[in-house]
Amino acid sequence: SELAAENRLAIVGGARGIGYFTHTYSPDDKPFDVTPALQSAIARTTASIAALRPGLTGVTVPSGSNSGAIEVLARQSADATYVFAVNSSSGPVKAQLRVPSLRNGAAPVFGETRSARVTAGTLVDTFQPLGIHIYVQRR
Repeated sequence: SELAAENRLAIVGGARGIGYFTHTYSPDDKPFDVTPALQSAIARTTASIAALRPGLTGVTVPSGSNSGAIEVLARQSADATYVFAVNSSSGPVKAQLRVPSLRNGAAPVFGETRSARVTAGTLVDTFQPLGIHIYVQRR
């Protein structure tokens, strides 16, 4: 969803937490003006962020992509390397991600039933428009 993509783009940009502005001033002043569908999306996104807290508060490590559309951030916690990757474009993208601290083998994709193969600190994956993949490789 657009909300999830914007959240992950903020994280990739360096945010270590997310807040929501829910106040509407016009046409009426309402301190909480959020549709039920958006409330549900906020709850889902917030729950996934909570599950990724070690990756949000970890130490940033070098990372990059061969595509300008894919924004990447890698962080290490005490027991894992987390790679946040977001397609910031409105089209699908196949990209190569470089994270030298990843070891050869599988990098499970958070919230999905698959892993990406890592070879020499590099993995290749496909991203749908505004697609998000978060790789968590335990040490």
